[in-house]
Amino acid sequence: MTTTHPLRGSTMQFGRVGSIYVCVHPSTPPSSGEWDTWLEDVEREVPTLSGALVYTEGGGPDARQRKETAAMWNRQARSLPIAVVTKSPVVRGMLTALNFFLSRPLRGYAPEQLDEALTEYLKVAPEQQAELRRVVAAALANLHVAARASL
Repeated sequence: MTTTHPLRGSTMQFGRVGSIYVCVHPSTPPSSGEWDTWLEDVEREVPTLSGALVYTEGGGPDARQRKETAAMWNRQARSLPIAVVTKSPVVRGMLTALNFFLSRPLRGYAPEQLDEALTEYLKVAPEQQAELRRVVAAALANLHVAARASL
């Protein structure tokens, strides 16, 4: 059974929650089509966002997707804080690679630092933090259900 939340996608889940754009990855990489849909959606939303939260269990973009993502962020008139929450050393390596191409760096956080990412870096109001946590947890549960269903 899947949990209802404002995010969409099957190999990754993404969407807007208040003024924060959320993207959640399981341990597997996203499909090319879904990444392209995400890229178009987030670019459309950027002018009215205050930040972005990426939560990943290890999955993330391939080289082409990282290059296109860096180009999209560099086209923006203003920079947003982007917090990436992961325990994966592979993803932290991807952050380092992406930061070489971005005009503003991404900040990486361990899962136990989610409070710091939300409060200090993304400046999320306390009343929105609980909703973001709920949405991320529901997205992870949905991605795990989808992965089990495809076996």
